[in-house]
Amino acid sequence: MAAISYQNSSTTVTIAGTTIRDLIQGDWLEIGVPNMRSERVNAEGGGVSVHERIDADEGTLRISVQRFSDSDSFLSSLSRDNTRLVFGGTAVTTFERDGETLKDSWTFVNMSVTEQPDHLRNNETDPNSVDYNFKFRSHTRVL
Repeated sequence: MAAISYQNSSTTVTIAGTTIRDLIQGDWLEIGVPNMRSERVNAEGGGVSVHERIDADEGTLRISVQRFSDSDSFLSSLSRDNTRLVFGGTAVTTFERDGETLKDSWTFVNMSVTEQPDHLRNNETDPNSVDYNFKFRSHTRVL
């Protein structure tokens, strides 16, 4: 799966209308779009059939936030909320090209929490951060 990574320091993430302010400094958020745009079937006689995949716009978002922060509390309550199972979100990052500041923005539709933090730790796990993983049904990216 191809993953696109953005530095937390230059990225603003909004989930279900709330800006996530406690992203871990120096860490990265990852957007993964695992499915190909199209699928190709080759026939023995030289024929080719190409069609767009129905799941081409699906993907994942992974963010790390500070444990016990306001953002952790919000995302934890969102993952347990039975009335709001599907929501939207955005990720906007800034970058410079040829001396000009530009934006790369993503809009996520029909998001849901797929993996929430657990309390299992080992010597390689940062005890002050938690990861949240989301799946989205479709997205729009504007550069």
